[in-house]
Amino acid sequence: MSGTAVYVLGRIVARFLVEPIQEMRRTIAAVALAEHSDVYSNPGLHNGGAQGNQLAERYPGTRHHFPQLMARLEAATYQIPWYPGLAEKIGFPSQERVDDAVRGLTGIQNSRWSEDACLENVKRAKKIRDALRIRAYTYPSDKIEAD
Repeated sequence: MSGTAVYVLGRIVARFLVEPIQEMRRTIAAVALAEHSDVYSNPGLHNGGAQGNQLAERYPGTRHHFPQLMARLEAATYQIPWYPGLAEKIGFPSQERVDDAVRGLTGIQNSRWSEDACLENVKRAKKIRDALRIRAYTYPSDKIEAD
C-alpha cells in the first residue's frame, strides 16, 4: 500500500512540477532567436525581390513563429505552480522578465516588415535574450547596446 502511495505521489510531482519545468526550458531554448535572425534583422527584404523571396521560401512559417513563441512562453509560466515564487529559486527568469521578453517578441513580430526596423529588432532580440538569461552568441550585433 505504501509503495502505491509513493508511486502516485511521484507521478503527481512529475506531472505538475517536473514536466512543466522541462517545457519551460525547451521554450526558453526556442526563444534563443537564432533560427530566424536573418528574418528579423533584415525586415525589409520580405517586401519582394529575389533576396526577399529566398528568405520567404527558407522560412515559410515565420509569420506564425513569433506569436507561437509568445504563447508558449506565457503558457509555460502558467503551467509551473507558484511560478512567481519559484522562478528565481529554480533558475528561471522572474515573471516581469518573461513579460519583457513577450513584449520584445511582440515588437519583432509587429515590425518585421518595416525596412527601418533592422537595428531596433536586433536591440529587441538582445533585450529578449537578456531578460530570459539566454547566454547565446548569435552574431556581432550582440555588442549593440540595448536601451
